Amino acid sequence: MSEVVNRGTGAGGSNTNRNGLHFERCVCPRVYTVGRGAPLGDFLFLKQDDFIKHMRPSRTGRLFKPDGAYVTDDRETVVILECKYQSVRGSADEKILNSPTKLALYKRAYPRVKRWRYVLVLSEWFKQSAYEEWLEVLGEHPEIHVWWATHTDEAETKFEIDGKGKIKLHLCNYSVQNTF
Repeated sequence: MSEVVNRGTGAGGSNTNRNGLHFERCVCPRVYTVGRGAPLGDFLFLKQDDFIKHMRPSRTGRLFKPDGAYVTDDRETVVILECKYQSVRGSADEKILNSPTKLALYKRAYPRVKRWRYVLVLSEWFKQSAYEEWLEVLGEHPEIHVWWATHTDEAETKFEIDGKGKIKLHLCNYSVQNTF
């Protein structure tokens, strides 16, 4: 059996988190306070653990931590944002096909939510013709949407304030085109 080597190709390992976390910032508001989220109009934007704490799931066990979520004050409408970045060939792209299952599990964990939207925020890599059929299949689910994030030359400044008041400055050079 031959050994596949990804070292030096930009795939996997530390680049997975470095590229993915940088890409996820494209959905975050300009200012985010860990533990409190970020109010945006009629919604509260929450990430990861903050989403779980705010939503108070009806069950225990393994729960998903979304890259981002918009939640109404009454917690009856939720828009889940899952960001998927890919820039080289690999199997990570297959994760987008899990979206219907993840949405079904979110619904089980939070049964009081009446309206759901599950949004995949995809990098330009997924615009290749090889993914057309996958995107068509996902489009058959009325609660699943695809938004595109494109690389820009201008970086937007984003601030994250932790529970101790420490401010982290992040730069994001992706722009998201979103439509429902």
